[in-house]
Amino acid sequence: MSKQFASALPFIQLPTSVPLGDAQDHADLRALRTPATSDKTAPVLYEVGTEGAWEHNLQTGTAFYSPAFAALLGYLPGELRSQVSMWDHLVHPNDLTCTQILFGIAMERQRRAQGQGENLVGPPPVFDFTVRMQHRDGSWRRMRCRGTVGTPWRTLIGSITPVRGLQASDLEAPIPQLIETLQDPLTQLPTRQQLEVRLNQSLALSRRLLYPVTVLMFDIDHFSSINAHFGREGGDQVLVEIANRLSGLLREVDIVARDGANRFVAVLNGSNLDNSKRVCRRLINMITEGIWLGNGEMCWVRATVGAATTPGDGCDARSMLKQAENSLRHARMRGVDGIDRLTAEAQARTT
Repeated sequence: MSKQFASALPFIQLPTSVPLGDAQDHADLRALRTPATSDKTAPVLYEVGTEGAWEHNLQTGTAFYSPAFAALLGYLPGELRSQVSMWDHLVHPNDLTCTQILFGIAMERQRRAQGQGENLVGPPPVFDFTVRMQHRDGSWRRMRCRGTVGTPWRTLIGSITPVRGLQASDLEAPIPQLIETLQDPLTQLPTRQQLEVRLNQSLALSRRLLYPVTVLMFDIDHFSSINAHFGREGGDQVLVEIANRLSGLLREVDIVARDGANRFVAVLNGSNLDNSKRVCRRLINMITEGIWLGNGEMCWVRATVGAATTPGDGCDARSMLKQAENSLRHARMRGVDGIDRLTAEAQARTT
């Protein structure tokens, strides 16, 4: 994750290990101080002594939700499934991706430190944000969620605390600190950060259900010339129209994202190589159709595509996107589309 993400988090001191046994109220978590960025004159927003502890093991998919956690959301002890997926059902849909990003920031920082044999200086990687969670009665309750990365690094340990003094508008607004980072304001498509999270989810599911995933990366050729000829407003219209065309052609199970000034990424879930090639051709044809601009002029666009597919090109989002970038570079240098490279390699493996 980027430094921009990490610097946006209010790091707070957490104990390196939080007991999750019979201590339902978790005095260790109750003793946590508020973020250093808080204003002493600001009204107190958090109830005292009402933490509900939880733990997620992302390696096994198992989870622990304390009786206090269940009670805060109107459930009896044992009613919440001991699975990480239970969290997805409790969190508001508009907040879910944001929480996954924040968890990912802390986990990535811990993973890198462990992988490089470093000892973290200062507080361990933590997360601290507010999120809407659904009460058993169907209402949405704003909760403060804070915690840290356990050992091993694929374990998350945290607590939720009710937030009081809410305005009606607070219940309508998703987590504010990541909205602009998760969604491109021009095209309304996911950004690179959200793309990585969703692509990792797709890859994990594909390994479980044994279906392929293909990544197509499109660069709009000579986009600087388009901006120079039609102006910045004209260039923006081109990007918005291409985003709409890509989103309109692909299925709901697929992913379309903007990755840079003139780059788009399409993730085809459950699409084999032959089908991916057909979809790629349709996308290229759609992108290169003329685009009418607001001033009445027609803009003609060309695009170069790179591709990566499972299982040969990677098992995580970063490796897949890196391979797609390499394929895009190769296509630009050799004049051969990345999807054609994949087809040629597949044929070579079968002969």
